Amino acid sequence: MMKKENQFFLLLFFIIILSVPAYWLIRGKPTTQVSIVEGRVLGLPEKSYPTLKIAMEYVRQGKPELAAVLVWDLFTGGSLQRKFDGAATDQFPFRVPLIMFSKAVDRQIINLSYLVTDDEIIPADMTSDIYIIPDKEALIDSPSRLKTDSFEVIDERLKNYQEITSAYPDINFYIYYLETLEFSKFNPLNKHFAQADKGQSFDYFQSNLPNQINLGALSLTGLDDHLVNYYRTDHHWNTRGILEGYNGIYGMLSKNYANIPKKLTPSAMITFPGIEFLGTLARKTLSPIRGDTFTGFEAAFPTCVVRDQGIEGDYDYGDEYLAGDYSTTPYTSHYEYYFGNQTGLLEYDCETTTNRNILIIGDSYTRPLVALIATQYRHTYYIDFRQDKEFTLSNFLKGHHVEDILIAGGPNVVFMDTNYWMLKP
Repeated sequence: MMKKENQFFLLLFFIIILSVPAYWLIRGKPTTQVSIVEGRVLGLPEKSYPTLKIAMEYVRQGKPELAAVLVWDLFTGGSLQRKFDGAATDQFPFRVPLIMFSKAVDRQIINLSYLVTDDEIIPADMTSDIYIIPDKEALIDSPSRLKTDSFEVIDERLKNYQEITSAYPDINFYIYYLETLEFSKFNPLNKHFAQADKGQSFDYFQSNLPNQINLGALSLTGLDDHLVNYYRTDHHWNTRGILEGYNGIYGMLSKNYANIPKKLTPSAMITFPGIEFLGTLARKTLSPIRGDTFTGFEAAFPTCVVRDQGIEGDYDYGDEYLAGDYSTTPYTSHYEYYFGNQTGLLEYDCETTTNRNILIIGDSYTRPLVALIATQYRHTYYIDFRQDKEFTLSNFLKGHHVEDILIAGGPNVVFMDTNYWMLKP
């Protein structure tokens, strides 16, 4: 009897395993390789093994010995197994419904565990460091923890700032810091994490920042302030926060900028109907949370020519959104589409009343600011160091004259990361 049961389970196991390639054959080529729910490109088995294609070509040419060497190297190196495993996982039958089911089970276990507590904030799932505040219908990250070398990293960044300001004394340097909840003393989870940052790293940074650098910040005054300026389902700031940041930067720039062009003022705020924005926090947890409203604005922007790595184009979909041309599919990356992206050095050449130029350095938080700040300059340059790891200020300045340099973003961009965000002189 036991032997028959073992044979049954063994047969079931192989049926499940073989169902994947069978599913590939029956299904044919997927209509899309992009998983909107996961925000990534899926692996496809037919495009995952270029070495095998080369080996088959050797066989057709009558060179089986060369084909055997390629396949043997591929197998022993583990590349084939990794690619097959990735493709099998990405194309597994009913993969997304199974993921949804798994997350639902996670939530039920978490809810059951927290029934006996009075906690107002609970984990959103079992695999991330994201929490949910049910009463606020908001997802938040846990506090960032101070490490033993945290202040050493900040010191390294401070030294870097001192070097660049000394090397370029004729350029005005500005830093605009976005306080995020992970690094704030107002994170409601701080009491549960002994080494929570609680704003200590920024306090240390601003206390030791060289006087030559002008510092501004969009600071939090409490949890409600975070919920006003940032999305409930995404880590980015929303349009209200972005405009608040622009106002702060404008005031900071105007101190060293006589006759700065008039600040851009939105003529209307637009809430896009049909969109329930489910951002990265919602995507990572698949929490059944109400989506954010997604808001943009209309304003009298000057005429600008925009280039990405020298190629002229339209690198955001703001006009399309205002025209009603957008997707309402859940988990669509509306923040990226509406505010824009780029692949390298982004340039705005605008018809303004000034000949002044600026270089802006930052990440996805900074990207929405570029079009706004460009209204105060003739040439605006924007770089994300993650897209150009070889960027140096000296090489840039050989071909581009700027009076101002603005570094804007969260803790990593401003002071906590030395892998990507050190400004090489």
